Amino acid sequence: MAVATDPIDLVFSGAQHKQLTEALEQAYPSYQQLEMMVRHRLDLNLQSISSSYNKLNYVAFELIKSRQAAGELLRLVAAAQASQPNNPRLAAVASALGLAADAPPRAELEKIVKKTSVPFDIAVWRERMAAREVCVCRMEVPVAGGTSFGTGFLVGPDLVLTNHHVIAGATDPAAIVARFDYKARAGGGTISPGVEVHLAAEWLVDSSPHSPVDLEGLPKQGVPDPELLDYALLRLADPVGDEPIPAGKEAEPGAPPRGWIALSSKPWPFAANRSLFIIQHPSGSPMKLAMDLEATMAVNANGTRVTYQTGTEGGSSGSPCFNQLWDLVALHHAGDPSHSDFYDPAFNEGIPIDRIVARLDARGLTAGLTLV
Repeated sequence: MAVATDPIDLVFSGAQHKQLTEALEQAYPSYQQLEMMVRHRLDLNLQSISSSYNKLNYVAFELIKSRQAAGELLRLVAAAQASQPNNPRLAAVASALGLAADAPPRAELEKIVKKTSVPFDIAVWRERMAAREVCVCRMEVPVAGGTSFGTGFLVGPDLVLTNHHVIAGATDPAAIVARFDYKARAGGGTISPGVEVHLAAEWLVDSSPHSPVDLEGLPKQGVPDPELLDYALLRLADPVGDEPIPAGKEAEPGAPPRGWIALSSKPWPFAANRSLFIIQHPSGSPMKLAMDLEATMAVNANGTRVTYQTGTEGGSSGSPCFNQLWDLVALHHAGDPSHSDFYDPAFNEGIPIDRIVARLDARGLTAGLTLV
């Protein structure tokens, strides 16, 4: 994972050094586990840095010090978080150093959790956010004249959900790329070019096109046909959800898989809730997070669309929309001002996820999905 030297290496404080030392000690409770992570993900020999086998906290301290001196501190943090993406302490360090998906700092997160009335600890909330983040990918689609960008997300080990209109214009489906872990870092640039995954030979599991009603501004003159839900369920060539981050075969013992996002068949009461979070790749850029704590959400007459004002841009089509508990509630698909087919700056629009699940279930296509 190629991470360039960053100015943060020069201002890394003693308190941050202590926090990262403790996070590494918790994530890798034995010298051997830490040694394997360092070897597999950083191509370094830990024994050449420190061989104090029975003093793991000192080994972690020395490892951090050596990486800071080499100007590769962010690379160490990114590698450790990739190995243990659900570890709350590593997630906190990564967030503090600007390695999360534009996530607010801890103090701001605490305000957000309080305002959304989330009934659990900030560390759990942050852990859930991190678990969703690693499932989101940038969709790169070859079209006439270049490449079109969208967003998608894992809903099974090798299954990605996105919009039908994101992939409809593909000139060569074999060249479509789902790029995971494409994120910005503090000071500009990216953590890495991300993990590229292509589509399987039999790549289209199911799809449903958009409705002509989706092209109308407000007020709309009707409701979409329930069969027109603007989604595409795609099969990847590799089961990236079953593999550790980045997708590799020589993972250190205990490294968790990337995972995927569960789908709910139960309608979400949008109008009764005020928070909506969208993880997206706007305009093909590194991953970003839009958090709306005062969302005004309304479901249309036949329950096939939900409107909101949560900010998105072109390239956000296909993004997952979450409630305040980080449960998936909708598939974002329309309303981006820069999208030529879905132009209306007055609103954004999504497909309630339960409607997509119901259609997949009716077609006998829920195998490989996790339903809740």
